[in-house]
Order: sequence, then C-alpha cells, then structure tokens
Amino acid sequence: MGLTERLSSRRVYFDTNIVIYLVEGFIDSQSVINELQDLLSINDCEAVTSELTLCESLIQPFKIESAEGITIYRSFLEESGVFDPVAPSRDIFVQAAFLAGTTAMKIPDAIHVATALESKCEMMLTNDKKMRTTKELEKILLSDYQ
Repeated sequence: MGLTERLSSRRVYFDTNIVIYLVEGFIDSQSVINELQDLLSINDCEAVTSELTLCESLIQPFKIESAEGITIYRSFLEESGVFDPVAPSRDIFVQAAFLAGTTAMKIPDAIHVATALESKCEMMLTNDKKMRTTKELEKILLSDYQ
C-alpha cells in the first residue's frame, strides 16, 4: 500500500519537516511529495499541524532574511486552507510535559505529539526517524515510501 492510500480519509498530523518538503520540495522523495500535494489539493485527508510548525519553518527564511520565504510559508500555513494550524493550549503543554518527562521526548517533539493527540489524529507523518510517538499515534516515515 502506498503512502497516499494509507493517509486517504484519515486525520493526519504533519511534522514540520514534511511541511518544509511540501513547500520547498525534497529531491530524495519528490515523487512522494508530489503525491502528497495531490492528496492535499483534493482534501482527501484531514491535514493537521501545530503553530509550532509555523515557528520552526520560518527559522531558515528569517536566518537568511528571505522576505519571499517568510511570505510563502505564512501563506501556505495560514491562508492556503490546507492546514489550520492548532495553537498550543495549556492542555497541550501539560501533555507535552508529561510526554517529555515520561518518555524522554524532546520538548518540540512532545508538543507536536501532544498536539496530534489533542487533535484526535490517527497518524503522524514525519521524516524524523528519532521522533517518538505513543501507541495511540501511528508514526509514518516518509522515507519508507521513497
């Protein structure tokens, strides 16, 4: 089963690295990224991410002073309708602290996982092999579909 078939009709959390690939491309997996873009364009999965993704994806454009990059990411995450980034709530932060304290997750990863859980996502799409999730949240690695 291909990646788009696995994600179809599911509520899926998109990690920051996947959002960056969707915006900038990713040569190692471009055909899969193209399939993801098609899936999202027809709204065949519920795509969820955190406002933390906006923060993380803007770091490089700010670092290199790319007004165009800043505009592209903000437009994609705030205006495209593909995602409605979830703002971290107190409950998400408490859940993230629990995850970091009990599983040794890094705080940013714990915030992503807690956001996915709070948003009732079934899957976490990432390309981070070190990303930990919980038994309630299936981790899908993009690299498994190259």
